[in-house]
Amino acid sequence: MPGTWMALVIVLWVVVILLSVIVLGLIRRLSRLERMGFAGGYDPEPVVDGAAISGGPAVGSQLPPIPAYETFSTTAALRDRKRLMLFVGDSCRACRRLARELDDASARDRLMTELRDTALVLVTEEDDVDDFANLPAAAVLAARQELSSGWGVPGTPFAVAVDEHGTVRGSAFTSTSSALCEVAATLA
Repeated sequence: MPGTWMALVIVLWVVVILLSVIVLGLIRRLSRLERMGFAGGYDPEPVVDGAAISGGPAVGSQLPPIPAYETFSTTAALRDRKRLMLFVGDSCRACRRLARELDDASARDRLMTELRDTALVLVTEEDDVDDFANLPAAAVLAARQELSSGWGVPGTPFAVAVDEHGTVRGSAFTSTSSALCEVAATLA
């Protein structure tokens, strides 16, 4: 009997050590993903010519009527204007990284050059967009959950380029300023 118990204890210790190694490996992998900004999404090329590779509203489609957006888009500042809708979240690491990147004058100037006569609209859950205070946003729309679910926006940071007629011209995850500029360029 004592030999059986000793073998069982040894097997249990081997299992505990093996599980500890597996847990440490998972923690290491998660921390690596966290450093890469996985919490906010990835950065594919913008959607152009109907190729919806990153989710969101389909290029060429009319935006579905959502009361919060319909009321908001009829304001004088946005009526009959092209809009770049930038979906951001206050707990989104990639959004904060994008905001820090846009704090750089050259990146911000490049974006403003792409925007020209386009209104930049920050779509968030709250009016608090301190991270993006340096951007000359035409407006802040605090209805992210409603618009995200209605338009099929998969996450943040995500940009949707809308022309003056309400037609989607491009959309993509935009975790870098260059990706944001590419989406803005679809309105040119």
